[in-house]
Amino acid sequence: MLALRTTKNPAELRRHTSLVPLRANATRWISIFMILERYVRIRDVIKRVDAMYDLMPKPAAHRRIVALVESIKIFNSVCKKLQEEATSMKSVRLLFDKITEMFPVTGNYLRPDADIVHSPAFERAVEKLALEELYALQPFQLEAATTETTAPSRGSRSQTRACSTEDFATALPQSNPPPVQVTPRYDPIITAIPPTSNRCERLFSQCKLVMTPQRASLLPMNFEILIFLRANRKLMRLDVDATDDN
Repeated sequence: MLALRTTKNPAELRRHTSLVPLRANATRWISIFMILERYVRIRDVIKRVDAMYDLMPKPAAHRRIVALVESIKIFNSVCKKLQEEATSMKSVRLLFDKITEMFPVTGNYLRPDADIVHSPAFERAVEKLALEELYALQPFQLEAATTETTAPSRGSRSQTRACSTEDFATALPQSNPPPVQVTPRYDPIITAIPPTSNRCERLFSQCKLVMTPQRASLLPMNFEILIFLRANRKLMRLDVDATDDN
C-alpha cells in the first residue's frame, strides 16, 4: 500500500478507481481495519497497476486478510454498541460472552472473573440481581409482570446468523431477548457502575474533532482549555454575564 503513495502509481490507480489507499493513525486502532478493508475493496484494481503486480499478497495471504477483516468487523460493531447510551449491563455481558466464545484469546480481558475487572464481587452481584435471581426476590421486593418469557425460535436464530457482521452487536441481543422487565427496588444499583470506558472513548473522540490539521501547532495548554470547555459545555449558561457581581 505504501508503494501506491509514490508519484507515478497513484496517478495510474486514479485511472481505474476514485478510491485511494489510507494511512495508519497511531491514535486510532480502527485505522488498521479501514486500511485492510480498503485493500480488499480495491485489490482487483491494484492489479492493473503494473508496478504493483509483483507486490500483491499471495492468494493464501489474501484469504487470511479477508478473514481478518471479517473478524475485525465484529469487534468494531461491538465497540460502537458499547458507546450507545441505551446499552445496558445485561447487553454488555451478552456481547462479551459471545466474543469470548468466538475468540477465546479475549477471555483474559472480557470474562466476568478477568484480572482487569475492578470489582468482580460487585459486578457479579449486580448481574445476579439483574437476571434470574431477580425473580427470587419477587415475594419481598418486586412487582412482577404477568407475561412469561418466550424462548427464541429457530427462525430468529437463523435470521441472526444471516445478518451481516457489521450488525453483529445489534442482532445478538435481539436473538437472545432478556428476561421480562420487572420493577425492582434494587434496579438503581446498576447505575452505580461508572461507564469509565464510554467516557474515555467520548473524550478521545472529542480530542480528535478539536485537533484538526489546522491546529497541529496549538500549544498543549490552549488545547487543554479547548477540550475542557467542550467537555463541560453543558454546564455553561450563555445568558449569564461572567462579569456580573450580583
